[in-house]
Formats: sequence, C-alpha cells, structure tokens
Amino acid sequence: MKGFSFPNGSVFEYLHTNKLKYRLYQDRYSELSFPIVQSLEGIHWSEMNDISTFASDLADNYDYALTLIEPNYGDIFLDTYRGGSSQHPMDGMQQGEALIKTVYEAILNSPIWENSLLIITYDEHGGFYDHAEPQKAPPPADGGTKYSKHGFDFTRYGVRVPAVVVSPYIPPGTVSNKLYDHTSMIKTVTENCALTGLTARDKNANSLSSLLTLNTPRQKSDCPSVLNVAVVPEVVPAALTSVDLAQLNTIPLPESGNIIGFLQIALKTDYEMRAQTEVEANAMMDTFQNIQTLGDARNYMISVLGKMK
Repeated sequence: MKGFSFPNGSVFEYLHTNKLKYRLYQDRYSELSFPIVQSLEGIHWSEMNDISTFASDLADNYDYALTLIEPNYGDIFLDTYRGGSSQHPMDGMQQGEALIKTVYEAILNSPIWENSLLIITYDEHGGFYDHAEPQKAPPPADGGTKYSKHGFDFTRYGVRVPAVVVSPYIPPGTVSNKLYDHTSMIKTVTENCALTGLTARDKNANSLSSLLTLNTPRQKSDCPSVLNVAVVPEVVPAALTSVDLAQLNTIPLPESGNIIGFLQIALKTDYEMRAQTEVEANAMMDTFQNIQTLGDARNYMISVLGKMK
C-alpha cells in the first residue's frame, strides 16, 4: 500500500533525498479525522505528531527544514466537518483560530523565532464570489495531467484564497500585491535549501522570501505576544442515534468524493500498522472491499482511528 504519488515525487520525498528533514503535525491527531498528507507515498502513519507536543518540540534543538501542520477535519463520516479546526464552511471558525493561536504563540516563544516563516493558508476559497478572473499559469510539465478527470491542463490559476505570512523579517502592516500560488510555498522551501525545485510550476512561482525585507529581525516585544480568540461554545458533532446509524447502513457508498479519499487513507494507515504478511494484506483488502454503505465506511474508519492511539 504505497499511497498517492506524483511524477516528480512530493516535496517531502525531495527533502529526504537531499538529506533534509521535515516534520508533520495534526490538530488532535488520531481523533475524528485522518491527515491528508498521510495519503502520500513515502509518508508513514508513525511520522505524524499531535500539535500538543509542538511547543516542547520547538524548544529541543528543532532542525527541520519544513514543518506541515494540518487541521482536524471533524465529522468526515457525514461530510459536515463539524467539530474540526479546518474552518470548513459547514463548521465554525473558532477551533481553527485556536489552532492558529497555538502555532503562532509556540513559534514566537521558541528558540527558532528569528529563523521562522509561518504560512497560514487554505486549499479552497470557501465558495465566496471572486471578481478577479484567474490568470494564466505555467503548467507543471511533469506529466501530472493524467490525474485530471476533466481535461484540466493546469495552465490557469484558480480562484484566490487567503494567506497570512508571519516572520520577524516582515515589516508591520505589510500587504503584498504580488502573484503567489500554492507552489510558492514549495519555491520558498527549495530556494531556502538551495534546491532546484520539483516542477516547472514551482520553479516559476514567486517566492515568499521577497516579503522578508528587514535586515534585522523584529524583537518579540514588537509582535503580539498573545492572539485573542473569541470565546464561543465548542462545536461538537452530535452523537448519532440508533436511527441515524441504521439509516447510514442503508446509504450506498458513493463512487467518488471526500469520503472515498479518507477511506483510502484509512486503508493505507491500517496496512502500515498491521500487514506483515501477504495473507494479512489480502485479508485486510477483503475487509475493505466489503465496505458497501456509509455505515460500513464509518465503522471501518473509527476502528482504524482507534488503533492509532
């Protein structure tokens, strides 16, 4: 069970090949949802860490070139994302703000503050209207178009998404009008590590390093020491009643969608934890292929999450 792969590999494989380290975290790891990064080839479930250890990790000779922190996606079984910290439109904002607060304050109060660059961004626009037409973009030119089900050739950017960049080398109140895309993060990492990059897309992307215009880092006293988060009742996914569970057992598993993606991550994780022989692997695959309903999917994912603790 190798996981999802790209023609030129992932940025994590690229760093590993060049003898550079990365570290992976998730908010409330092994609870409610799986981290998406765990779906990638080369990422083992045991590499994941819970965000609760982040602050103490930073204080202990932290020497990772890249750190990825994923939110918790909450209720993935009913596709509502309630109770997570991803700030999905069907969920609240508070838990995501709390995660940002945890990460920012941990970095600010750590030994790595003066060498840090925190990027807070999103994978989608949340459904909000964007008046700006997506511009043309350099295609990756890595053969990845085979993954496009609808013939998209990656020669155009998508709608704009929010991004906040935090560093002691950025002047207060900085707003950038430069064009960045998600591969600007890869460009920033590879540029900082003196690497050439993965594809034509990230090689041609604008690096976030251009935001770092100060010659000396700002003092911690010049930055907010504590971020305020609105105190609101925590959104907790409602417990499913026996009627709800019975109904889930009658709803066929869809052919595509997020639930299928999370199921694949669950299978990969289950395989990494348990499959030692071909017989065990075959038995596990038989169990997976017998998942027919949303109720079956929910029970399987809950069982895998329970083994990860």
